[in-house]
Amino acid sequence: MNTVLIYAAEEYLREMVKSALINHLPLIITENREQCLEALKQKTAISTGFISACSEDGNADLGLFEEILALRPGLHVMALGDHNTEDIAAEAVRHGAAGYILMPAEANAILTLARETTP
Repeated sequence: MNTVLIYAAEEYLREMVKSALINHLPLIITENREQCLEALKQKTAISTGFISACSEDGNADLGLFEEILALRPGLHVMALGDHNTEDIAAEAVRHGAAGYILMPAEANAILTLARETTP
């Protein structure tokens, strides 16, 4: 079974996605940009990424989406945002994200998105 990668510098975003998926799909949870990119360099079969559109300092990190897709072309990447960063999450789509999801989100919505792209 393919794995879901979660990266968000903000702990509450990581925990929301993790709690929605942990009993349903294998997860790799990363806390910073470097861990995220390193996980993608491994040979693990990752089918979906839930990736924060903001960096650790709260600024847009849109280049990360381009880097992710350079490492894993075709990976289904969903940008994570909240009501304060909705515009940044939407901009991530122009940088390669398949779409974005605003947090907080219903657990079923997160699980549905992950299952749609996990064989």
